Amino acid sequence: MRAATSGKSRLLGLLAITVLAVGISGCSRRHGGPRPVAAATTPVVAPTSRPAPPLSDGGVSLGAQAPCYTSLPASWRAALHGSALWVDQWDHLSSGAPTPEGSGVLVEQDTANSATFSIAGRDHRVTEVLGQVPRPNGQGQYSYDAADADHVAFVFNRSQGDDASYQWDLYLYDRQDHRLSAVAHNPTAGGKPLPGGWVQPVLTHDYLYWIQAGPDDKGWGGSQLMQYRFADGRTRVLYRGLTEAFTPYGSEILFTALAPGAANYSPSSATDPAGAPEVVQAVDQASGQPATPPVGLTAGPDGANTMVSDGDLVVWNTWDGAVHAWRAGWQKTITLIPSFSNWPEAAKLGLGAPAMPRLSGHFLVWNPSSDYVLDLRTDSFAQLTSQTSTEDVSGNWLSLESYADAHAYDQAQRRIRFDETLMNLSALPDLPGCGRT
Repeated sequence: MRAATSGKSRLLGLLAITVLAVGISGCSRRHGGPRPVAAATTPVVAPTSRPAPPLSDGGVSLGAQAPCYTSLPASWRAALHGSALWVDQWDHLSSGAPTPEGSGVLVEQDTANSATFSIAGRDHRVTEVLGQVPRPNGQGQYSYDAADADHVAFVFNRSQGDDASYQWDLYLYDRQDHRLSAVAHNPTAGGKPLPGGWVQPVLTHDYLYWIQAGPDDKGWGGSQLMQYRFADGRTRVLYRGLTEAFTPYGSEILFTALAPGAANYSPSSATDPAGAPEVVQAVDQASGQPATPPVGLTAGPDGANTMVSDGDLVVWNTWDGAVHAWRAGWQKTITLIPSFSNWPEAAKLGLGAPAMPRLSGHFLVWNPSSDYVLDLRTDSFAQLTSQTSTEDVSGNWLSLESYADAHAYDQAQRRIRFDETLMNLSALPDLPGCGRT
């Protein structure tokens, strides 16, 4: 996958960054969210006895133990300092995904009744204007976004408060034709928006994907995996039922789905705290027909929150604070970051549950409240920022938005000062290892 998807969701009406620990749409695992209906599944092929080679280019075998913590090297600190786009600026711009060529980050600038979207580089210099969207009654803000070489997609939430995630429009900007258009809106039932989680767009070369709330015939919710085709503007439903996480993988889309035999599942926090039983399904992107799910990929049973892939490695995080990975050569899932109950160092370091994992080469970036990076070559990780922050990745480029300092919030003006960084991860050295082999 060559797209970037925003790791940030600003809760509307508040000038603060919040990383959401909820499912991407339609339902929220382990938080009492709605559960959709069952759908047909494709059998999983039995694994073979082939040995699983290590992931690391450097020879460190992953998954055998928890990664070790290391201080951020001086070269990384210098790169962070030298890659600042703006420093200690009041929050008149909401920023998100970087472009894969490193020209800047997506920014939103609000007026009374509209929001202007553009790509801005150092010192807020605009390199690309996307256009304006209506902002009725002076409310609303984008939540999640994605960018690649050809397109930028973002979700604009039109309201504030508890129902902010229900009131959304999905916009797509064609970077070649310089055209901004609305491609989807929250479906309605009886004139009311269907309740669901935050919508997160994902781009590929030919398609735009997202999960949205779907029709509910069970009384406890529904969701569906959607595809928009750039060639003809066609939108179709690839899966209708329970789906909480997905990622493009080669010519297919992998996603979590309600397990076979669970059509009569009914949520109960007392008897089923883990949520509905799920499996991994796959469909062919072009035809929309079912495909054989990969052997050994356990994102469904794990209750994946967010899945990402670089076309080889597939990574997902779960509600218990774990991060898992799979690749075809292994034919099994390994644990990159253990659940917090099995990782004493997490409490010692004060780590929050990893959210919004993002891949760039052999670096995995995640955000529990501030940002961290795991080096898959050395199986070591370091803290990128100490302030509350969020991250986005596109290709080699990492964007970081963080509070400027501990006193960055202006209570009277309800605004925050932010630092924005855009850093080329491919130009940085490996993190120090821990002497493991």
